[in-house]
Amino acid sequence: MCMVRLSTRRQRCNNWNEDEPCPNIVKRIKMLTFESRTCKAYQSDEGEYEVKDGKSMLHVSLNRKTCLCGAWQISGLPCKHAIRAILAAGLNLHQFCSTWFSVQNYKQAYANPIHSVPNFDHCPEIDMPTILPPVMKRSIGRPSRQRKRAPDEPDKGKRSTTVQC
Repeated sequence: MCMVRLSTRRQRCNNWNEDEPCPNIVKRIKMLTFESRTCKAYQSDEGEYEVKDGKSMLHVSLNRKTCLCGAWQISGLPCKHAIRAILAAGLNLHQFCSTWFSVQNYKQAYANPIHSVPNFDHCPEIDMPTILPPVMKRSIGRPSRQRKRAPDEPDKGKRSTTVQC
């Protein structure tokens, strides 16, 4: 079953555009672009932007590929704040995606086939002892609520309290 999935994915990616990320990543970028329409980007320096999202101002660095929200650093895809800054700079969104999402890496991941594992009947015989699981020992009754103390640990003892009237 896994071999069929690998084969279909290998065949499907043959007609993808090499200059863009994978199609599902392109869809996600379009969705984030739509979400970024509520943000406003202000350039503070070359490649540095302050993006207003509601009442918060977030710092976005296109040079370092970072955003104050942290989503860009974690996922490798620009967050909506970074997308707004990239669009304000007039740059291509796909250049700021991580190379993990490139079509070349996708093709490389599915390039090598996985051969099926033979049945146990075809496995060679080995001269090793058979390892069995440990024997389960379960006592009768409800389990104890007190923890088991180490041999060198003193017993719990009784609490002594003074009774006051």
